[in-house]
Amino acid sequence: MHRLLALGLVALTSPALAQGPSWLAQATLLDLHASPGASLREGALTIHDGGDRRASFRCTEIARMRRRAPRRTLRAHGARVQLSLGRIRSSTVLIDLTDELCQPFEYETDFRAASARVVSFVGPWVTMEIQRSEAGAGGPPYHNEEWRNVDARTGAAADVLSVVEERSLLDALAADPFVHEHVSDALNGVATLDDARRILSASSDYEGFRQFAFAGYDAEESKTLLRLGFKDPPTGLSPNRVRMLGLSVRVQPRWRRAFEAAARGRGLFYRRE
Repeated sequence: MHRLLALGLVALTSPALAQGPSWLAQATLLDLHASPGASLREGALTIHDGGDRRASFRCTEIARMRRRAPRRTLRAHGARVQLSLGRIRSSTVLIDLTDELCQPFEYETDFRAASARVVSFVGPWVTMEIQRSEAGAGGPPYHNEEWRNVDARTGAAADVLSVVEERSLLDALAADPFVHEHVSDALNGVATLDDARRILSASSDYEGFRQFAFAGYDAEESKTLLRLGFKDPPTGLSPNRVRMLGLSVRVQPRWRRAFEAAARGRGLFYRRE
């Protein structure tokens, strides 16, 4: 429902894009292949919806095609974002995958791909899931996944402590079975989230604990189901996917109306696909 965009190599069919079909605003995945002996910039981008509907164009046509492409708007309490042709934006561009894919590479490669989707949107707080892959000549494929948290009002990076109460989050971390298995009682009495992150990273060999998404809201308890993202240490060229803790955490009073609105459908809670 809230998909973004997809690209791959087929015959050039720009007229389809020029007509501006509405499904273009819901596509999710972008990939770019170079023809044998050609550079990536000479390759064709194909937008598709995961099914049979598709339209293609070249990197040099992006600006013209973007003016014609339809947009999908997601609204939350006091904020909105638009999705169109590989770009997510609010008052500023939050991410632009078409531009990213078409930039010259500093090394030889014959394939690269990227996808982005909004997975959580409550008040001004947007969580985007971004995946990137590439393959060089004769080399193994590389894959990376991340969550990016931003404030839709400014485009600036967002911190979970701008939204939830720190003490509630620390208590939920200390009580989490996965955390307890790896660090035992080391988080008991920890005063700050930064201290907890240092203990978790040093004691568990996991990385991150900074990326987040919201997966629901309990109005009676004023608590959100917080998905706190972390990753296994990178192995070779393919780091694992984002892993998540599920924590029930109290929301700061000033953001509770935004969570109530999201629970009524004005916003988006994370759902595992």
